[in-house]
Amino acid sequence: MSKDFIITMGLIAIGVTALVVVTSNPKPHRSHTREGGTERSMEDLENAVKGFESVYSKLPELGVAETTTDSAEGRRLLAILLSSADDSAVSENPRQIRFLSAMEKKGRNRGGLVSQGAGSPPALYDAWGEPFRIFLRKSPSDPLSFTWQGQSVVLHEAALAIVSKGPDKVEGSADDLRSW
Repeated sequence: MSKDFIITMGLIAIGVTALVVVTSNPKPHRSHTREGGTERSMEDLENAVKGFESVYSKLPELGVAETTTDSAEGRRLLAILLSSADDSAVSENPRQIRFLSAMEKKGRNRGGLVSQGAGSPPALYDAWGEPFRIFLRKSPSDPLSFTWQGQSVVLHEAALAIVSKGPDKVEGSADDLRSW
């Protein structure tokens, strides 16, 4: 047998072994789980707010520093980031840039953007059908500061912080997903 043949057969054996290991792993990749989908939604929302701030040198003005993505303020934030035709959203996003790209879903049980009726901005839900809690920085020059589960949190580089209640749907438990 030639040296090249032995090397080729060795490489094929390594490749087959790697394929068997990868395909026999029963645990799905995190990005294909509910947790992964929720984390992607949180990252998309965070990136959308950062993009808005980068273009307009300010954060969307909601009149509150804390909200949920199914409240009036949270839906207004989504309308601004989605470039909604709503008059108040247009005044905040006059260039009508769509900062948030998310698919609209029919029901809130699997997460995503869910329509709240004709003419009303959608709400955003995690993979367990719960709204996200959002903490927004008050001004670009200030750090983001808020209280979470009785603890003071100060984030110097973040424009916002996002929380999902996680699978148990109880805020403050060990399975919560947080952006910080």
